[in-house]
Amino acid sequence: MYQYLLFAGTTEGRQIAEFLKTQSVPACVFTATEYGGELIESSGTLEVVTGRLDREQMYSLFQKHPGSVVLDATHPYATVVSENLRAAAEAAGIVYRRILRKQETEDWQNRPDIRIVPTVEDAVAFLAGTTGPVFLTTGSKNLKDFAALPDFRDRVYARILSIPASMQLAAEAGLAGEHLMCMQGPFSKEMNEACLRHVGAAWMVTKETGTTGGFPEKLDAAEACGCRVLVIGRPQEADGISVAECLSEIQRSVSLQEMDKLHEPASCPSGEVIPDGQKSADFVQKDRKTALIGTGVGGDLTVSAAAFLRDSDLIIGARRIVEEVLTSAELQEKTADYLYEYRASVIRDLLEKDCTHRQVSILFSGDTGFFSGAAAFSEEIRTGRMCCYPGISSISAFAARVGFSWNQAKIISIHGRTANVISQVRRNRFVFSLLGKPDDVRRICASLTAFFGDSPRLSVTVGEQMGTAEERITSGAPGDFLTYENDPIAVMLIENSEPDLQCVPGIADEQFIRGNVPMTKEEIRTLAVSKLRLHCSDIVYDIGAGTGSISIEAARSVPEGMVYAIEQNPEGVDLIRQNRKLFGADNLQIIEGHAPEALSGLPVPDAVLIGGSKGTVRELIRLLYEKNPHVRIVTTAITLETVSAVLDALTEYSDIRHEIVQVSVARSKQVGKAHMMMGQNPIFLISMYRGDSSTCHRHGS
Repeated sequence: MYQYLLFAGTTEGRQIAEFLKTQSVPACVFTATEYGGELIESSGTLEVVTGRLDREQMYSLFQKHPGSVVLDATHPYATVVSENLRAAAEAAGIVYRRILRKQETEDWQNRPDIRIVPTVEDAVAFLAGTTGPVFLTTGSKNLKDFAALPDFRDRVYARILSIPASMQLAAEAGLAGEHLMCMQGPFSKEMNEACLRHVGAAWMVTKETGTTGGFPEKLDAAEACGCRVLVIGRPQEADGISVAECLSEIQRSVSLQEMDKLHEPASCPSGEVIPDGQKSADFVQKDRKTALIGTGVGGDLTVSAAAFLRDSDLIIGARRIVEEVLTSAELQEKTADYLYEYRASVIRDLLEKDCTHRQVSILFSGDTGFFSGAAAFSEEIRTGRMCCYPGISSISAFAARVGFSWNQAKIISIHGRTANVISQVRRNRFVFSLLGKPDDVRRICASLTAFFGDSPRLSVTVGEQMGTAEERITSGAPGDFLTYENDPIAVMLIENSEPDLQCVPGIADEQFIRGNVPMTKEEIRTLAVSKLRLHCSDIVYDIGAGTGSISIEAARSVPEGMVYAIEQNPEGVDLIRQNRKLFGADNLQIIEGHAPEALSGLPVPDAVLIGGSKGTVRELIRLLYEKNPHVRIVTTAITLETVSAVLDALTEYSDIRHEIVQVSVARSKQVGKAHMMMGQNPIFLISMYRGDSSTCHRHGS
């Protein structure tokens, strides 16, 4: 009996198949083509079956496996297959899971060289009204549709898989010879570029296949070649789960099964039979001792932690940590049940079912109070259900090795999370970061070099495998690490001998790179940012960003947040990009386009500055309050008509407090020996808050 019936044929399907194989889960993988089957090997508990199934065949299969879960990891454009799988699973009464491919978050849709159409038929109709060679990257199944183009055989070039079935479809469509490129992806930008230049393509046709389908590389290559792109939009899918969520469900199932294997099902240590569902509550739970244990760097346990572990009859943690502890000198003779699991929710479920173990150790690397998964158990610690034994953190071990007092450092982590490293380096003398990927050091140093150049004020020290025999510490300038590959278990110290200590708005106007785009002046800019009531981790929109002066000020005020500068003027976009680099504002993202359309897909804002609305202020305000009912909005206005438009828009909201401030600024100008005050244009600042502005509500608070 199979536990999972996986319909694959995509990168996501292969990922799930490999995971099922490593977990020894009974599963059957179905691929439509022999080529797809060759990419996934049958072994042990995993069987691979090749061939297409219709809805009736799917239903018949599902009836034979009533306890299985159907995992639909077919191509995003294989809508008919997904509809058949969903319907057959529902009819057979078994669980169906659609695996969704991650949507791109880039602003490629706003590029002028890209045209988006909903279907293949629309793509054919559009191309019929264009000229120039067409390069198809949509596969062999759609070639017959494009054959409807009047000059199909002379104008169209197609890249297809080098398998007989694909070449047969191409022959049936009437495409052969130099108009066919038979090769297997994924393709780099350079390979895509070579193909486009080879055929002299005026248009490239592609589907929105995402990162795993090489979509970004296609767009980059087309831009480099000056080739326009026709994108067949991805069908909208109502529901489903990501690959990560799917793997999590599988792991959860495996963990529950492993816990069941550890138990004597009929009785507790007392020998008394326990009814199902009452084991934890009636017996072991009230007497069990549970501890969260930090294993320190290199598995250096404290004396108290080692003593608790020696008396434990169940040890839970990630595989690496558990194996490291069980082979340590203190515990080499230890016999205990152990379980490889690190997710708090799963561990809670397991312990609630457990009627056997009296003393449980839950292991975490490093220090339980330092960027640790132990934080998820904070409520249990406060209520006394668990105790905690901290370990030696990577930062204290690293600081001791290099002779550094770590209380001076700004501490961040990019291990499984994001952080605005450049912003922190710009404003702090020392920044210490936990790392998590082999390319973290070279990626951070590339950013440091891009924003700060070869500045001698910056130095970097990297510590790898701290506390182990493989420990390594390396120091140098950022430029020395541009090709460096670090161990994933690593830390990094960045020193900036000349940090920017200014912490309030008020950059002098002459410090910005300026062009012909209007720029909000220093005094107005300072007041506007102040009215936004920013928190250090806010998400901020600057709509109509101009040169980016307010965006830069806001980015400096939210070092742990993110600022999105929305601007449609190409010259303004270029100026924002230059100022972003000048001020080291890595937490500023540029969105080229017109609001409100350009706001689609952006994170929920905490604060918004509207500097230019192009007559859409009512629509903008409505959209912003839909995104976050407590968003703080400040708009600048020169004309009374703009003020009137904002007030008119606010009539829809009876609970929105607003205030209008008119600011008139005069600056001195020296004329001979005298000083004359030169008045600037008066500006209106309109601030909008829901509730008390001093409360400064944030999204999710």
